[in-house]
Amino acid sequence: MTPTSFARRIGVLASVLLLLSGACGAGAADAANTGSEPQYLMFQLFTASPAVTTEPGTHVLSKLPDPGFLDGESKKILDTVGERGDSLHRLGVIVGPVALDYTDAQMRTLIERTFAIASKYKIAVGLHIDDSKFWTNRRDLWSNPENVEWLDWNRTPNTGQYLNWGEQWKLAPQACFNSPAMLNEARRIAGQVIGPAVAEQVAKLRKTGDEGLFGGVIVGWETAIGRDFDTRRDLGYCALTNLGFSQKEPPRDPDGALESVVQNWIETWSKGLVDAGVGGEKIYSHIGFKSKKQFEEEGAKGGSYARSVMYTPPSVAFGATHRPGFSTYPDPNIFGDIYAALNGQGNPPWASSEGTNVDIQTAPFSIPSEGMQDYLARMFNHGATMANVFGWDIGDRDNLFRRATENDEALAAYRKFLEGAPLDEKPLAESYQSGPSLLQRRLRALQGLIERFRRSGGDLYLIQPHMQQLEEDMKEGRLDAVSRELDVIEATIGRPGP
Repeated sequence: MTPTSFARRIGVLASVLLLLSGACGAGAADAANTGSEPQYLMFQLFTASPAVTTEPGTHVLSKLPDPGFLDGESKKILDTVGERGDSLHRLGVIVGPVALDYTDAQMRTLIERTFAIASKYKIAVGLHIDDSKFWTNRRDLWSNPENVEWLDWNRTPNTGQYLNWGEQWKLAPQACFNSPAMLNEARRIAGQVIGPAVAEQVAKLRKTGDEGLFGGVIVGWETAIGRDFDTRRDLGYCALTNLGFSQKEPPRDPDGALESVVQNWIETWSKGLVDAGVGGEKIYSHIGFKSKKQFEEEGAKGGSYARSVMYTPPSVAFGATHRPGFSTYPDPNIFGDIYAALNGQGNPPWASSEGTNVDIQTAPFSIPSEGMQDYLARMFNHGATMANVFGWDIGDRDNLFRRATENDEALAAYRKFLEGAPLDEKPLAESYQSGPSLLQRRLRALQGLIERFRRSGGDLYLIQPHMQQLEEDMKEGRLDAVSRELDVIEATIGRPGP
């Protein structure tokens, strides 16, 4: 059996596992709220939906969403949840992406319409800025090779950003984050357009005693130095050149250099907002990353960990003029990495800038048996001041993200939080780690282990009969037998690290 056939079989087994029975056992461990600062349960309202297509090269935000859309969705959320919360637990909506594709006037209008929701329905509001993905309209910037990332030291421009959010998208080119023109434009938009407009609206809320209805501004839409669309190659040579490096004199630590470029780009936006009067305690970054555990399980493909997360390890989320924010989907290793990073920085308040209770680390995606209450507790019981939930009213009723976000258990969890009751959670080490969930994660890791075993000279035929038995056990739903067979295979080829 070839490595390819092994990989194919593992993928099939992982998918079959989801069809077996299997709600994992419930259980809870209480955790206290985090003090007197308000916590915001927000729902993302997407401005992109009416205007962005999925045809390569046509991702353009050319018009604002209809005012009735924002108003109607906000009212629907309030009516369905049925609770506004109190001064420490607030329901709200986040509007975005506020993207470079929009004109200055459109950005100001969108901000005004967003804050009108707070005044009308007395729920919290916030903005979600996209700093570099949706900027097809800004040909004045990206048509200049000095403002886009290069594939090599020869200044070859990238062909477009590769993005896969369930399907492959080709976006405008990846920006060069330390290009002087790009930095100036970030300062201008943040400091002269978005920042002043937000500050003006917050001042109006302050006059009516409603300042607490401002949830904040999220800077970035998983900010990263992405990959080239045509070749999938890593980028960053423009940024490194601007730092003074070259092919003859490359950086000793290219990963660290590019991480600092991303971090400075986020800081440029947040500082512009602060300089315009938006409080830094109301500004959050937004990065996404795979856990170090998953990177190791995959056999460290593609080089370093920093490269695998497009130069956004958890440390990049922190800055002097904003709070850290992360994409958070239910994965114990992701949460563990976030908690470790927060602890290393003195445990500042933070945000889940994107997420919902959908496990996107498995194939196919699934809703864990641990419900929305457990998911929200991963943030709110651990110092988060905002959770921005994705999935509300997205697609049809069968959409997985929508089902996770709108089901009855999720609605009950929202109400429990807004009523100020403690959220229950299982210990992190026990979460998403029993029954089918654990077995699927072991299967996901198996491909990397087999490849590592093969590269070291191991004989794949040693495990072939066990793979065949594993498949039979899967088809018959014998989960205990599946676990025992995995024990044998892992003992033969080596287990994943701790």
